[in-house]
Amino acid sequence: MNQKQISQFIFEKMSNNETDELLSVFADEMVFDFPGIDQIKGKDKAVRVLRLILRRFNYLKFSVYKIITEDKDVCVMWTNKGEYKNGDNYENSGITYIKFDNERKVSFLSDYFKDTSFTMRK
Repeated sequence: MNQKQISQFIFEKMSNNETDELLSVFADEMVFDFPGIDQIKGKDKAVRVLRLILRRFNYLKFSVYKIITEDKDVCVMWTNKGEYKNGDNYENSGITYIKFDNERKVSFLSDYFKDTSFTMRK
């Protein structure tokens, strides 16, 4: 897979709550930077955190509408819709920056959201 395909793969797996599949595209020592928490180092920890984030939802579906690539850098523009466990609706949009290493593995992933109020949600 090329970097664009890997980036699309990440969002497909997130939408299907198949976070363990991400281990195949993350570098061992990758860094995950998510709003409201300290940076996470290591692919196993990053996948655990993603799993915890998704557990807050009955479902969360991403729609990727643009992927911009330059060398080892990719920006994915997306929207998402979902439902919290308590039944409240969730909707957001943002950009995810992905840095690839020489082996075409994700070495850095950082999310930037339009609405960050969810980071304060209990």
